[in-house]
Amino acid sequence: MSDSHARFLAHCFVQLAGPEGRLPSPWVGSQMAQLDRLDGDIDTLMMRIAHVRTWTYMTHRSDWIENAADWQERARGIEDRLSDALHDSITQRFVDRRSAFLVRHLAKDGELLASVDKEGIVQVEGTPVGRLDGFRFAPDVVDGAAARTLMAAANRVLRTEIAARARRLANDDDEAFVLDGSGRLQWRGGPVGRLAAGEAILSPRAEVQAAEFLDGEARERVRQRLQLFVKAEIERRLALCLRCNPYRSKGSRAASCSSWWTRSARSRSPISGRRSAISTGRPGGRSPASACGLGRERLSGAAVRSRERALSRAPMGGAARPCRASGAG
Repeated sequence: MSDSHARFLAHCFVQLAGPEGRLPSPWVGSQMAQLDRLDGDIDTLMMRIAHVRTWTYMTHRSDWIENAADWQERARGIEDRLSDALHDSITQRFVDRRSAFLVRHLAKDGELLASVDKEGIVQVEGTPVGRLDGFRFAPDVVDGAAARTLMAAANRVLRTEIAARARRLANDDDEAFVLDGSGRLQWRGGPVGRLAAGEAILSPRAEVQAAEFLDGEARERVRQRLQLFVKAEIERRLALCLRCNPYRSKGSRAASCSSWWTRSARSRSPISGRRSAISTGRPGGRSPASACGLGRERLSGAAVRSRERALSRAPMGGAARPCRASGAG
């Protein structure tokens, strides 16, 4: 325990053992004001946090201090601000040490040792320097001399890694790619491209995400592989639509579209049950003729179609209009 802290506790004891048995509010305010400062190094900030936590304990003794709830709120706010300042100082110290470390290694002629883990974290000589998201490198520091140092290191080591990624992507299976609802293309969890307008609505182009270290032949291989995946994905998802492609022959296109729309609308058509009854001749176990009140009269094709139109015009919740024979077969 430091001498200053011992004197502080002695003063608190004298006040609490005195006639009033409480800590004077003006003295409490002056003590907290001395702690509500964000300057100083890491050790100074840690010492202030320790002192303000002592005040946090004391303000929870309502018999020691007046307006305890207000003092509790003030102590909590001071501790939060000091904790944020301490975090920033520790982060800055780490960044400064990392930058100095990289500067020493960049000054050497030897090759830097770099690696990228499964999450895409880039490490240079065992020190994390940023993240590789797809083919785009995002350094931890975005401005200042530290950022320039990190980018210089990345320029020396990431070009080889990204070229290797481009080769792996070009040879990977379709299961490694994802096309999301926004038209973005991902490869093994990282963004690598997006869809763009093509010559036809069912023939979009695949564009590679802009990346500083991906260019030339490697970029073209990535684009071609993404284009193949997009084509396969469209054929997989829209197989029935592609059968209605306008560039196919008229007969095959009509047959395919008719089959597709029939299957899609059959279960939702309000008169599908009535049309089926007429065409099959079994509405509730009766023939089409007996359903229309014609006994065993044999109906021609035109008469059946006439009955069908009459049923289709009938209200949905009511019975169909009485059928009238328009001819016999």
